[in-house]
Amino acid sequence: MSLLTAKKIMDHTLGLPTDAAVGSILFCCPDKSGLIAALAKFFAVRGLNISRFTEFTDNHQFVSRFEWVLDDRWESETEFCGDFDVLANGFGADYQVLFHNRQQTIGLFASTQTHVLIELLNKQEANYFPNTEIAFIVGSDQSICTLADRHGVPFFYVETSGDPLDYEARQLEIVHRYKPDVLGLASYANVLSARFVDRVGGPIINIGCSFLPSLAGADPYQIAYNQGLKLIGATARFVTAAVDQGPIIEQDVVRVKTAASVHDMIELGRAIEQKVFTRAMLTVLEHKALVYENRTIVFD
Repeated sequence: MSLLTAKKIMDHTLGLPTDAAVGSILFCCPDKSGLIAALAKFFAVRGLNISRFTEFTDNHQFVSRFEWVLDDRWESETEFCGDFDVLANGFGADYQVLFHNRQQTIGLFASTQTHVLIELLNKQEANYFPNTEIAFIVGSDQSICTLADRHGVPFFYVETSGDPLDYEARQLEIVHRYKPDVLGLASYANVLSARFVDRVGGPIINIGCSFLPSLAGADPYQIAYNQGLKLIGATARFVTAAVDQGPIIEQDVVRVKTAASVHDMIELGRAIEQKVFTRAMLTVLEHKALVYENRTIVFD
């Protein structure tokens, strides 16, 4: 059964002060009676209210996201998990918790095509990603240093023309030093090895043209022009060891006018990539993306 035809869906929201600090949980387990009652009781006995609750069932699997207003009883997500694990383990559940008053960090990889990187840096400067900091940029083009300096972001140049084992080791050292909550590939031109993906220690988001790999080649936009493509799109997905096979987070398309040139199509493609990548990044940072059976469930 698809997520769009799930058997049950519910979303309840209570009014909150705009400055209220909240915690959120992404929760997934086999569907059983008493689940919602048990979740509500966990917070009720502690004098806390669930302020937003969304849930549905799909193929006998219960999937939920809920929020509550934080107080000072748990200083960190780790402390919260110490209490919540008993309930979660009783239902055989997987869950992820985020305290939204904790600042999150983004790490970025970029190459010669900088349109996605520029968009994300500008969005960050405009506070599009609340309570978030860009921790570093790793680039395979030294000219990216100018962009990084302009936005006050540490930049690390790593040459990627040699042995991937060597340059990925240098990249991993940077990632492990900063420990970003999310690693974004802002039109990064190199394919990450399975070894690298396994050792990053957090989610990786990539962006690409939606007409790839069907129009794969040295110049896909020329191929698209030659075939009279009517739609250009972009797909943002989580990176897995299998190239371009990760769970999809966000997609969008734009219609191509008949008079559009190859250059026009390239500009359309870049604009939609910028839009989709930043939306996907926001979704993940807001703790609204849950991977289930290689699909990404996105909560409103």
